[in-house]
Parts: sequence; C-alpha cells; structure tokens
Amino acid sequence: MNLPNERLNYVWKILRDDRLEFDGKCSDDMICIICKKVLVNAHSAPCGCRYCLDCISNYLNRENKICPGNTDECKEALLNMTDNIHIEQAINMKILRMVVKCPEKNCEFKCELKKIEDH
Repeated sequence: MNLPNERLNYVWKILRDDRLEFDGKCSDDMICIICKKVLVNAHSAPCGCRYCLDCISNYLNRENKICPGNTDECKEALLNMTDNIHIEQAINMKILRMVVKCPEKNCEFKCELKKIEDH
C-alpha cells in the first residue's frame, strides 16, 4: 500500500472506531465474518473467509483453532496466525478506495477512505 504505516494505522483506527459512513454499499467480500462490519486490515484463511486482523487475533487467542465460518472447508484446517492467516492486500486497497463521508455532523465532505486524514 502507498500509505506510510502511521497513516494507515490512523485510517484503520478511524474505521475500527465506527465513526465513518460509506457513500455506497460495501460488497460482501469487504465484511468480516466475525464482527460483521467492514474489514479493518483484512486477513484471510485458506478456506477463503476474511476477518479484521484484530477479530481473528482475538478469536485465536481464546484457544479457538477452527475457522468460525460455516463451510466444510472452514472445518478442515487448523488456523494459525503465522502459518495460514494472510493479509488481503487487494481487499484492503478496495476498502481504502471506498468513498466515505466526514464523521463531523454538519460536514458534507466526501473522499476516499485512504485520504480521510487530509480533511
């Protein structure tokens, strides 16, 4: 991604804090199967399920090892953050390009999520 880490972390924090409204509908591939919200730092498992990084980390830290999805593939492999959970760069870029509305009540400003810090 083109954003420096500190800017990217800021954008993920704003998205995680649920302060943004998207100008348009998010597709299903941009929704976390755990929290059911727009993915924040998307990661995926071999079965194809996608999660926010924090969601899957917390899930696995509670001694869960099988994907919380409900397909046969989800039940086959044990999940491990270092072995088979991987960042989803393409989905993250798709999310960062989504247009969002300014979180301030009376502001009509809209921009791509990745540029929200510039406003």
